[in-house]
Amino acid sequence: MLRAKLKAMIVIGLLVGLALTIHVAEAQIPMVFPGIKLGLANIITLMALDLYGWKEALMVTLLRVGLGAFFTGNAISFLCSFTGGLLSCLVMIELHRRFKESVTLPYISIAGAISHNIGQLIVIVLIIQNLYVFLYLPVLLVSGVITGYGTGFLASLPSCFSFSSFNNDNGPRGALHGTDFTSRAKVRIYDRQIIFHRDGLGRT
Repeated sequence: MLRAKLKAMIVIGLLVGLALTIHVAEAQIPMVFPGIKLGLANIITLMALDLYGWKEALMVTLLRVGLGAFFTGNAISFLCSFTGGLLSCLVMIELHRRFKESVTLPYISIAGAISHNIGQLIVIVLIIQNLYVFLYLPVLLVSGVITGYGTGFLASLPSCFSFSSFNNDNGPRGALHGTDFTSRAKVRIYDRQIIFHRDGLGRT
């Protein structure tokens, strides 16, 4: 049990570190349009959500936003990132919980990206006290669809995931939750079926 908890902490730390690195690197890319970013760090959140669960995804999001604002931002950027990131994560968690078998990650990611943009826009409106900012919403919706699908597609690729280090503990879910997968656990990723076995990884 202690070993499982230790592995969970290590995995979360690695995910947060990777998400933070992507977040800081992306912050250096000039924005073509105000408020529009690729949202590549959301790939890590989606991976955490799909492979480990909603608690891990929420933890990755909050730590990434908090640490990212500490390294790269100011109070306003933190409020925008925190509100957008939290709203986005909650929306994706709920969609994944209710429609996991019928809605793939790219579409869950689109909903998250749109929610993120809306959350940021609400913060800006509250700060500058000007409702005309909502005229920018159609641009944010279109960008949310494009960037959301892209990040969701990348997060759904099996090649993005590394399972080998967890085979001794019956897969990544077992490492994080201490679950004993005595036979096999099926995880649906995109439209493929991955089967975790005690002695390796097979595909059907």
